Amino acid sequence: MIGRQCARFNSKCVLIMFDCCMMDKTKFLIHLIVISQIAFIIVSLTLHDSYYSVSFAYFVNNTLYDNGTSQVGSVNDTNGSSNITKSVTISSQNVKIPTDGGSVDVLVQPSPFPLTIGDSKFKISFFQPSSETIQVHIDYDVVIKQSNKEIFRASALTGQPLLHTAEGVVTIPFKFNNSGNYTLEVAVMGINFVPIRTEYASFEFNVK
Repeated sequence: MIGRQCARFNSKCVLIMFDCCMMDKTKFLIHLIVISQIAFIIVSLTLHDSYYSVSFAYFVNNTLYDNGTSQVGSVNDTNGSSNITKSVTISSQNVKIPTDGGSVDVLVQPSPFPLTIGDSKFKISFFQPSSETIQVHIDYDVVIKQSNKEIFRASALTGQPLLHTAEGVVTIPFKFNNSGNYTLEVAVMGINFVPIRTEYASFEFNVK
């Protein structure tokens, strides 16, 4: 009888120890998963900040500068690869159109207007579709072409594939050395840190 009770007691001890062991392993795995997720978030945020740090270094009060000067000249002397289906003429100081995909509206405000040879600025604002609400956190780029030949690309100033505006408003300075017909292309690649298929808004204008 005593032997049977000891055997039962030993069996219960083994089960309890097994349960405790499993519990510890479960807790360990849970802790490991939580720690891994926290580490992943920290690394992601660090990489994200470093990714945009170079771009932000060229912005002062939401204005893009090339080491403090607005004279850019010829940055990328190649033909663009975007397929813009249509463009609108900048006929006033406030021209707003949707991107070809309709994800955002783009408002362009040139200064001076009409545009002339010399220093100029393009204030570009991004809006939620068909509204007056600014769309924050936009990944974008700006290209200026003359006779379908690319003469300026904003992202080339930072060495990054795209630019980012947290406020949804940015000012791009450029110095025109020649008169003629030009095209301003605004490309949108992401909204609220979520990449999208690139959408475009194209604006034609004349420099006298």
